[in-house]
Amino acid sequence: NYAWRLPQKQSWLMNRNVPIQPLGDRTTQYNKFIDGCVAHIGEYVRGFLGISTCALAERGRLKMNLQQPPSMINYTDTGFKKIRLPDAVFQQIISFWRDNNRKKPNAEKWARSNTYTNNWEAPSYILPIPYTKTANGMPLKDLITSTARDIISEWTGQDLKLASIYGIRIYTSNSILAPHVDRLPLISSAIINVAQDLDDPW
Repeated sequence: NYAWRLPQKQSWLMNRNVPIQPLGDRTTQYNKFIDGCVAHIGEYVRGFLGISTCALAERGRLKMNLQQPPSMINYTDTGFKKIRLPDAVFQQIISFWRDNNRKKPNAEKWARSNTYTNNWEAPSYILPIPYTKTANGMPLKDLITSTARDIISEWTGQDLKLASIYGIRIYTSNSILAPHVDRLPLISSAIINVAQDLDDPW
């Protein structure tokens, strides 16, 4: 489940006979990803350490991946759970999507050297969730928030406070979402898969 590679502590000798993983040559894909970032912002943009700002951003991503998890408290056994959203809530979201997905969404703005996505090649978009009321009289955004909060709270056994809620994020063809951890204090989160149109299953 990794876009390309994890930090390796084993030596090359230990891995010399290990075949390429089932996902293929991810190192080449990784290098292409970083080269795309550099080409996007300009090869000669340098940070204070004399390296590209893409490399600095990537160092930050990897540093968070390595350092943040050990500092966290585990509230569950596995760290994730896949469930179905209550049908009444999901149908409200689907209805909103069907009524609005033909409208021009807002292009998502990323820092130019951000390496969480390959936004320079495959831009992502946001369809904001409005405060218009649903059939039960509750605004859709509030309905999603309260439903997610109650489910996650029951799962983790914790009282939760809302930090943020995005709209419907639309990833375009060839999008990459790099392995990452959310910044503090975003401790627990949920993703709702609203719709998908794929060439290949994932």
